[in-house]
Amino acid sequence: MNLEKYFADNFEKNIRDHELRCTILNGKTIFYIRPKDHEGATLDYTVKGDRLIPIVPKDPLKKTSGRFFAPITHEELASKITGAFCKYNKNEYESWVEDYKEGPMLLIDVVKKSDGYGIPWHNLSNKIEKDLSKCEFDLENVNITDGWGNTKSIVGFRTLPNGMNYLGICAGGDWENSVFFIIYWSGTELRAYIPTEGNPWNTDKKQAYGNNESDPENAKKRFGNDNYDHIECDPQAIIYDIVNRIKPRS
Repeated sequence: MNLEKYFADNFEKNIRDHELRCTILNGKTIFYIRPKDHEGATLDYTVKGDRLIPIVPKDPLKKTSGRFFAPITHEELASKITGAFCKYNKNEYESWVEDYKEGPMLLIDVVKKSDGYGIPWHNLSNKIEKDLSKCEFDLENVNITDGWGNTKSIVGFRTLPNGMNYLGICAGGDWENSVFFIIYWSGTELRAYIPTEGNPWNTDKKQAYGNNESDPENAKKRFGNDNYDHIECDPQAIIYDIVNRIKPRS
């Protein structure tokens, strides 16, 4: 297929300042365009017949708003998260403050035993509380080890193809569809991020599915299915969302 003609026919803006690249990820050929100065968001495509199908995000020329990640090991990330708990929740978690002195692996050990239950994820820091305000959801049920549905490959401590390490978490009340979010290191502080693509939640009302009568309408618009109770996360779309939204800090 003529890729240059395809882009010229399908995008209103002139893309002469952009370049087309391709890579192979998990056995699939992914095409993407990016500004030649390597700034701003990329747009990923997969091949279907003689067509390129956009994956995420929807606007190839829309720039990121400055989210970055910095190198950190899983153990270092665990240590920073546990330290944040101790700092912002010291009255409720006095025993953690003492246990934390024993080593940075405490959080991983706690997670293995509790699967994340009882941990006040929203209260890691003021910044994370603000990050997680993107979508309202409950922490009644939390999964951080083996996931629910098809999220097994993205929960827990993970490393993305671009080198980003994060802690993936699923959470929600009994009446809600679970929401997937991550905790990561920006280079200066801990941040949280709730992906939009592939993550079933009501993007109009900023709530987990199960809280609003408009859920079927939103689910139909986003996933082509108004039965929101049966819509599961799409791990591949979630990964593409994170990679395109959060860039490596130079």
